[in-house]
Amino acid sequence: MIKSILTIDCETRLWNKSIDWTDEGIKALCLACVAGSSLDTKAHKTFVFSSHFDANILTENVIDFEEVQDKLDFADLVVTSNGDWFDFLVLEAAGFNCDHAREVSFDILRAFNNAAGHRISLADLAYHLGVPILKSLDGKTAAELWEFAETLDTIYMGDPNGIENALGDFDNRTFVKAAEALYARVMEYCEEEVRITEKIFEILWCQEGRVRYTFKFDHLPHNIQLDMPAGLPHRSELPLPF
Repeated sequence: MIKSILTIDCETRLWNKSIDWTDEGIKALCLACVAGSSLDTKAHKTFVFSSHFDANILTENVIDFEEVQDKLDFADLVVTSNGDWFDFLVLEAAGFNCDHAREVSFDILRAFNNAAGHRISLADLAYHLGVPILKSLDGKTAAELWEFAETLDTIYMGDPNGIENALGDFDNRTFVKAAEALYARVMEYCEEEVRITEKIFEILWCQEGRVRYTFKFDHLPHNIQLDMPAGLPHRSELPLPF
């Protein structure tokens, strides 16, 4: 019986489909948001991990490498959107062991692909399930913002006098604050992706995997059945904590 659910979303510093996940990929993970849910206690909390930024500046819910690994190792179910094709690769390249997480993985987008025979974006699936999405970023923009924030940090730390000479009367702290604001925006986006994924999973759980959607190529309604994870209690018996 499933008693603990872990929902994951990762953001990267690089946006390049040809990344070598055994080399450049090790440097790619900038941020991971993990939401842990207990079906016994109804407890739910979202945590942030970053190997390239002191996230304690922006949130108290920061966990370290070992704590992330523990959550990956002991979750009964790991829910992602595109995790089998992306998030696990990023985490593994950063040094995490995802063997157990892969064994208990429920990748929503992969489950849809298996049932429908074609892919769908998280935004499109959310639309057909009635999940509102208000996000103003995407993965590419998030990577670019993070890279720009690191550039501000690097320039300031490496040559603060050079900045002052080049830009006149700007207070050097302005650049630090600007970098923090960009880091915070990417963190918000990552947490938002986790919330959307959780809500989609909740609806799929309620509907026992049934999805009705309009295929964009034939504009006709389709009904499909996703294979839901074994061991989930009946949705009416146990409200989700999130």
